[in-house]
Amino acid sequence: RPKKDDKAEGETQAEQSFIDSVVSSVNSFVDSVQQFDLTAWVRGTASKLFSKESEKLEPLLQAFVREDGSLDLDSVNVPPREEVVKMGGELWARLNGVPPGEEAPGRNMTALKEVLSADEVMRALDAEVTRARRRVEEEERRRSAVYEAL
Repeated sequence: RPKKDDKAEGETQAEQSFIDSVVSSVNSFVDSVQQFDLTAWVRGTASKLFSKESEKLEPLLQAFVREDGSLDLDSVNVPPREEVVKMGGELWARLNGVPPGEEAPGRNMTALKEVLSADEVMRALDAEVTRARRRVEEEERRRSAVYEAL
């Protein structure tokens, strides 16, 4: 019969063999990583991708770039100027929070002034602004008088 120590020694040898195998695999992996030239791989991949994209763009560029380098916009189906201006205005309105098809708020200044002057809070604020302007004017007069006195 095997002794307990023999069994324990066999398990220890099996564990050591497994550990040696893992260490060997890791060392092999580390060696392959150290030999791998990442820079060359990135350059090669980038050049392949760039050449593919360049090949796709070349026919498109030839479609509207003339031999002298100027652009042939007629061949590209550029919309007429009026349509571009309209689209630009609509885009600007949407960027300013105006939904498509609605008139921008504040375009009718008379209606806007009527709405603001009817609001009690706005009237109070307007009165405060008027008082502040008067104070500023008075202080500017005082400052001018002090400068003249010097």
